Order: sequence, then C-alpha cells, then structure tokens
Amino acid sequence: MKKVIIYILLSISFIYGNAKIYHLNITKSIQKYNYKTEYDLATKYRDGYGVKVDLKKAFHLYHLSALKGYPPAQYQLGMAFRHGFGVKTNQELARYWIRKSARANYVYAQEIFKRYYSKKRKIRQYQFSTIARY
Repeated sequence: MKKVIIYILLSISFIYGNAKIYHLNITKSIQKYNYKTEYDLATKYRDGYGVKVDLKKAFHLYHLSALKGYPPAQYQLGMAFRHGFGVKTNQELARYWIRKSARANYVYAQEIFKRYYSKKRKIRQYQFSTIARY
C-alpha cells in the first residue's frame, strides 16, 4: 500500500511541477521499496520532465534500480556507460550491464548486444598502405 501511495504522490508532483517539494521526502522512501519508481524518477531526471535535467542523479537512480535486477534500468545504465551520460565512458561496464539486461530477455538490450558486443560480429579490418604519399 505504501508503494502505491508513494508512486501516486510522485506522479502528481511531476504533473503539477512541484517535484522539488516532494523529492527530498520521497526519494529516500522510494529507494527502499520500488525499483520501478526509481526507474521512472531517473527517466524524468534524464529527460527533464518536471525537473531540471540532471544526468548524475539519473545515473544514480538507474544504478539503484539496476542493482535490484530491473532489466530496463540495467539497459539504461549500460547505455549511460556507453555514451557517458552522467558518468565517464566505460565500455567494459557498458558491456556488462547491457549483457545482464539481454540475458533477462530485454529486447532492446539483446539488439544492442548483438550489434555491438557479440563475439560473432565480424569486424572489418582495413589494410592501410604504409607508403607515404607526396
């Protein structure tokens, strides 16, 4: 019941633009209960819906939700590491989180993992001439 009430209050606060008032009280209680609500709040910070864009807070909330095993949050965390949103780029951690999400049957993660991180993917290596051109 607490989860539902917290989620409703959070949704109402973002609709009316009063997210800053509720943020301090709700964020601590959200972290204990609902990974989906953490994910939604992170997406709002990433996109700037109702609050200022803050990629570091979004990354932090995605990380909390991903640690609880939520595949969309694991995917977003991997993409944040891949592109450097709120954190320095780190391809190894990006691969780890995207693979973890793909193994949980998250379709978007499976596509990205196949396209960029699969060992079956052939990498073309071009032969460049070492002869200097004048």
